[in-house]
Amino acid sequence: MKDKPHGKAAAANDYSAAPSARIKDLDPALIELLGQYKDRHGLSNDQLGKRLGYNATYCVRAFGGNFTGDADAFQAAARKLLDDEFQSRHKVEALSEHGFMVEPVREFLDSVRVSKSIGVTWGPPGKGKSKALEVYRRHDPLCIMVTACKSMSGWRGLRDAVLAAVPNKRRLKGESWDEWLVRNFRGTGRLLIVDNAHLLTASARHWIAYDWHDYSRIDCPAALVGNEEIIASWSRNDQHKSRVGVAYEVKSKQRATDTARELVRLYLPGSEGDTEAVGLATAILKSGGACRAVEKHLLIAADLVKAGHCRAAEAIKAANGLLLTDVRLAA
Repeated sequence: MKDKPHGKAAAANDYSAAPSARIKDLDPALIELLGQYKDRHGLSNDQLGKRLGYNATYCVRAFGGNFTGDADAFQAAARKLLDDEFQSRHKVEALSEHGFMVEPVREFLDSVRVSKSIGVTWGPPGKGKSKALEVYRRHDPLCIMVTACKSMSGWRGLRDAVLAAVPNKRRLKGESWDEWLVRNFRGTGRLLIVDNAHLLTASARHWIAYDWHDYSRIDCPAALVGNEEIIASWSRNDQHKSRVGVAYEVKSKQRATDTARELVRLYLPGSEGDTEAVGLATAILKSGGACRAVEKHLLIAADLVKAGHCRAAEAIKAANGLLLTDVRLAA
């Protein structure tokens, strides 16, 4: 009879003990929050893993309580993901309920929703359309909002983005995702908002016209927001053009100085009464970069003021020297 192995040989042959020796304890509260994040965004383990920089196996093991690997690195990635979401949400919650493009964009979206049509609106880039959409979504959690980009411009990418915006999806046996959308959305009146809609291809416009909006399919309104070229793209096809019910340019109803003062208030609280700081923000606002350019300046300026290096106006000038911009402020 052979002697039982000892030391490394014993550990190598003890298959029941080896896996548990490699399993790492993760913070249960953190994993619970990560699971809530996953459900909130309707993500698969593979999609969540990509956001974390890991493959799906790590997520499965983390949720299953048998995680192996670098626990500290995985938890750091999870905390960063959750913190980024918090910062993004906090930024949205800090948005003003008035000013910028909030009122005209809200009026456009409400008219599209009430008329149950396809609505198209446009305006110069950087004026605050996207922020106004975020404010609207905050007050209408049932609306579906997606942002078009180069990798999400065709019909399938658009449809998948809509699906990704809906948490806790369950299909019936043999049901396709297109059938699921019809079953769950048909006639609900839920508004689909597509930002950067000028990037959509003909196939995506076709999906909106015939799958999302058509009464025989999902039969819901859609609001498309982008640059002026969006009108030309929807006019190329008579069938697409004929389905557009609301179409006009959104323009800010707020004076440049008032908008600049509100931006200064948001990013440099307490400095909105600083005439020089507001004047600098107004000058930047009237440049080609509009609200987006002001925001970039104020983000840097806020760090400088917080660090105690200078006051608001000086910080805005310092930020101007660090940015790639056509507007040059006196140092």
